[in-house]
Formats: sequence, structure tokens, C-alpha cells
Amino acid sequence: MKLFFSILTIIIFIATGTIANANSFYHTSQLHSSLSFNSHSTPGEIKLYVHKRSDLDYDKLNRAVVAVKNRIGDPYISGSCAKKMHLSIYIIPYSTLNNRSLMKDMINWSSVSPENIVGIFDNRHEYEKGFIYIADAYGEAEVISTIAHEMYHAKQRANCKSGPEDDAVNFEESFCNTAGFC
Repeated sequence: MKLFFSILTIIIFIATGTIANANSFYHTSQLHSSLSFNSHSTPGEIKLYVHKRSDLDYDKLNRAVVAVKNRIGDPYISGSCAKKMHLSIYIIPYSTLNNRSLMKDMINWSSVSPENIVGIFDNRHEYEKGFIYIADAYGEAEVISTIAHEMYHAKQRANCKSGPEDDAVNFEESFCNTAGFC
């Protein structure tokens, strides 16, 4: 009976489009089982999830995601290996993001410094999927600047490029200095 309900749950998620496929469901199921989310799809295959206990302005975050995407351009259609990326951005509690046991299937901790983090783009999956995880502990301006930074990394990934961290930092600073969100 338990197997039946597990299969039914996966089918419902797939059918509603909430989670793109069973792999994505497995990837984020621990987050969805421990937190409730407000979610919204934005242009360009980006889905924003903000945990419901957050005090952040959901609409402002959504507008910021669209502004970052517009500033980056459409990175998903140029380049020899570029693919259309379905990007999911999770705004979660700081304690959840830095819980190594909960996030072990979502973050490659061996590539992260031993200190706690405020945001990360998970690039361990196929090029068509991207996951960004951001802690909401430092307020709206920090969350939005981290969104800009990590979406830049997603752009690099979608275009099969890697670059120095300075490129993402420069984009984040430029966006925050001119867009009026940070």
C-alpha cells in the first residue's frame, strides 16, 4: 500500500508539472517534504520556490529573477552545446541550506568550502536542468544579489562554459548597482 501511494504521488507531481521528472522529484523531494513553498514560473523556464515561512517579498524576488534573466539575455539558445535549461531556484532557511545531511543529494559538498554558504548553483546534473539554493537569512538585498550571482553561473553552465568566480561577482555587482533591487 505504501508503494502504491509513493507511485501515485510521483505520478501526480509529473502530471501537474510541479516537478519535471522523477529524477528531479528525487533530487528535491527532501526539501518538499520538510518545507512548504510558494512557487511561480517565470519566462525562460525558471521556477522560483520560496519557503512559506520566509518574510521576504515574494513578488519582489520574482521581479528580480525576471530582471536578472533580462540582463543576462537568453543564454539557452546560443553556443555549440547550449541547451534550454529548466532552472529551479529555492529560497530556503539558512539552517536547511547548510544541513549537510539533508542537502547531501542536492549539493556537491566536496566542491564547497567548509564554511557555511548563502547560495550555490548545483551543476552536477545534465545541462537541461539547473538548481539554485539560496539561504534567506541575510535579507532581501543579499538574496537578490545571490540570485544574480548564481543565475550567472547557470548561464555559464547552459553555454557549456566555466569562468572565474570573479565574472559572477562582477555581474552580481553590476546588476545590484544598476537594477535597483539590491
